[in-house]
Amino acid sequence: MADTRVVRKIKLGKIELDAKDPVIIANYDTVTRRGDVEIDRKPGNTRVNLSKFKPSSNVEKYAEHIVAKCKYIHHTQRNQVIRALQALKARLSKSLARPPDKPKEKPKERKKLTPIVKVVKPVVRLNPQQPAPRPTTPPSKDIQHPPQPTPAANNSDLKATSVQSSPIPETQPENNRDAGTIDLASPGSRPMPATGGAGAEGKIANTGGETARSIRSSARSSGRKSARRKKSRKKLKVPKAKMKELDSYIEMLYEEDVKLKIKGTASIVVLVQNAENLDTFVGQPSIMRTLGRLLADELKGNVDVLINILQIFFCFSSFSQLHRLLLTNKVGETTMKILDLERKRYDHRMGRWKDAKAAGRFGEEETRKAVKVLEKQEHLLYISYYILLNLAEDSQIQVKMIQRDIVESLLDELRRQSTRELVPGTHVNMTDDLLQLAVIFLKSISIFEENIQELSRLGAMRKLQALYEASTHPDLRDEVLQLMFNLSFDDKQRALVISNGFHKHIVEAIGEPVTRHVAIKLLYHVTCGLKMGDPSALTEDLVVSLQNATKIVSQLIIACRKKLVDDHLISLGVNLAAHECCATVIAQGEFLPRLLKRSHTNLDNLLMKMVRNVSNHPRLWKAFTPFMHQLVGMALRSESHDYLVEALRTLGNIQVPDVLYHQLLIKHGFLEPLTKYLNAGMAEDDIVLAVLIVIGTFAIDPRTGPLFGNRKLVDKMFLVLKDKKQDEDMVLQGMFALFRISLYKHGREAVSKHEDMVNLLLEFTTDESEEIRNLTNKVLDLVVQSDSDGWQSKIRERRFYGMNREWIEYIDSTEAEQEDFKDGDMYDDAEGQYYDDDEYHQMHAAHEMWGDNTPEREDGMSPEDDELVEPRDYGESLESSGRFSPRYRSGAPYDEEDLDDDGLGQSRRR
Repeated sequence: MADTRVVRKIKLGKIELDAKDPVIIANYDTVTRRGDVEIDRKPGNTRVNLSKFKPSSNVEKYAEHIVAKCKYIHHTQRNQVIRALQALKARLSKSLARPPDKPKEKPKERKKLTPIVKVVKPVVRLNPQQPAPRPTTPPSKDIQHPPQPTPAANNSDLKATSVQSSPIPETQPENNRDAGTIDLASPGSRPMPATGGAGAEGKIANTGGETARSIRSSARSSGRKSARRKKSRKKLKVPKAKMKELDSYIEMLYEEDVKLKIKGTASIVVLVQNAENLDTFVGQPSIMRTLGRLLADELKGNVDVLINILQIFFCFSSFSQLHRLLLTNKVGETTMKILDLERKRYDHRMGRWKDAKAAGRFGEEETRKAVKVLEKQEHLLYISYYILLNLAEDSQIQVKMIQRDIVESLLDELRRQSTRELVPGTHVNMTDDLLQLAVIFLKSISIFEENIQELSRLGAMRKLQALYEASTHPDLRDEVLQLMFNLSFDDKQRALVISNGFHKHIVEAIGEPVTRHVAIKLLYHVTCGLKMGDPSALTEDLVVSLQNATKIVSQLIIACRKKLVDDHLISLGVNLAAHECCATVIAQGEFLPRLLKRSHTNLDNLLMKMVRNVSNHPRLWKAFTPFMHQLVGMALRSESHDYLVEALRTLGNIQVPDVLYHQLLIKHGFLEPLTKYLNAGMAEDDIVLAVLIVIGTFAIDPRTGPLFGNRKLVDKMFLVLKDKKQDEDMVLQGMFALFRISLYKHGREAVSKHEDMVNLLLEFTTDESEEIRNLTNKVLDLVVQSDSDGWQSKIRERRFYGMNREWIEYIDSTEAEQEDFKDGDMYDDAEGQYYDDDEYHQMHAAHEMWGDNTPEREDGMSPEDDELVEPRDYGESLESSGRFSPRYRSGAPYDEEDLDDDGLGQSRRR
């Protein structure tokens, strides 16, 4: 029966800073679903007042406080909060540094003039009535997924489509670029690409995604320094687009004049940015067919027309319900053709410009023209890739794009970073945005294993490393690291991070707040691929990087204000501590006592596991000697199973002769809890194993002999060994602890007087594990020395049996068969032949030894052809074969001179 329950959920959106007030706005959508169908979606937001925030405030602490207090901000959006606080900090610092304004003079009366403006594209947020939910991707939640575009909050934003009459500088200051970059941390934060066109009315320039109000404020703040640029600004007029004039705009598309096409397409762009007008376009398929045909016709035509048409289709691609409409009009296929053509153009232009520069013919005028061409091309590519990224939400469409070499095209865009070396005036912001979008697209592709293989084949990791090293944009670097993290799930790609020396950049990224989270996860993957305890796997550069990472990670763990350290951070610390070079940094510095103190206070089992990994290295054991009493107290205080295991295993690792282990047992009453954990059903197997290790370690102190040498403890150990016979680790550690205890008089006496324990030890003398057999024999040797209960003869007999078990079992089986047939004289075989009693047993014994390969006589005849082998001859051949050796002499140790004359040992029971 289908689920018809109505469920309301909050879907978090973008976090942004208010344009005027010190307020962070957290956007979200309230989604109502009935079963799997979305029936309603209401946008909303909550405002976080930051009136107490100062330029001197700690940004990271403020961000953590905001994330902890506001339920509409997830911890994964911490980077967005940090960026918003950094922008607010820069705004406050600038306001404090600005000199006081001069008193305003009364302006003189002037005649009203028609404003001369540079046309800009304000931010437009589309708000459909009920947008369909985005399809989700099944792969693991650990993989970084690309952000998804989100509709606007309300229709009030659509008023931004009107013409702005304030003058806008041609180049915006760097501090006002925040909205022009793609917000990476949250879903629903892709900026809308700006429409473009140049040289005609209706041109819409890229504003970087700022609101009209912030554009005007940035213009006023930078207008004082841009007087010269204002004079060179083009004088354009913005057409006021109206729906009732849509037919005239469509007619312009058929005109031969390129300027009319630009004006018509730019007007349609203004119309489609209003969500209320989309129904009109969807209801008239002829308009979409006309635009699709014009896009194909202008493939090699005017770039401004292409940009405006793609901008129209981008508005439609933001809604999943309209993707089928775009595919019907072959928008995706045409866009792929545009990308192929622009790649060829880029290669051709770069080759021509390099030749011109080498010949000295690439002057300032050529550079200016090249910059203009590249900016237009990057604008065109930005919108094209964005449309394909939206369409690629359908996995089947994504597969078709991959078959059309979209991966290779995206990787080729990463080389645009090097364009600045040839053309220094290239628009840095536009290039970074295009590169960032390409990386986001690749990240959405990399969540599938098949695509990782394709990225590997095209050398994606090497190109990403080159892009990361060449870029200084923090958000772009963060996206590159996220893509590398997705690729690092593949063993070969993870190995490339080390072989290419990229580990140094990962460690540096951990120190940066923006890239810290993903850098920690990436380095964790890298350390998972390293072989533990293999010094040859660590190069000198890698050791230095890991040691630097250990210092940073340890500082972050100690400074963490949460009770439990973040899982990714502490997991990286655990992996680093497993390497001796990193553990040395912790043990020999100030980190070990502070980590122990934090672990003792918060009872963090993963932090205790990190400390245990440090104690795994024998060279660092002495560093723990001042903290032995503290470790025993941590084990006694523990209420968590995992924490107790880690504390006991840490104590079991530290074997330093100078430590007074008997005082640890007496002062803290530690022996009683250890004995209690050995009770059947009292503790889990891993705790019992840890207790046995602790006993074996503490028994290194001779003064613990009287404490461990008691009947109660030996009895508990006997029950453990008896119940866990099949657990090789448990038996091995138990035997080692028993061996250590038996080294002292009290221990030997307790073991020798425990008859069941000695019998159990005799059973283990024939165990399959060589280590268990060796330890058992050593314990039995110590028991024989006491000889208080006459165990010497029994132990020697059992050892003899263990050494000659194969031969004895064979003799026992032969005699058992003779007993079964003692009442008969004649026996028949499968062929109906009869033999007397002696002949039958001789033949049967021969068959048991050689099977069907019955040995031939010296005359070349088998025994069946002539006569059976005599018993004496059979025995001699058995010994000469070397397969068995008769070594049985009851009640005495093995001695070859004591062997009886009968090779078969027939007189054993006679």
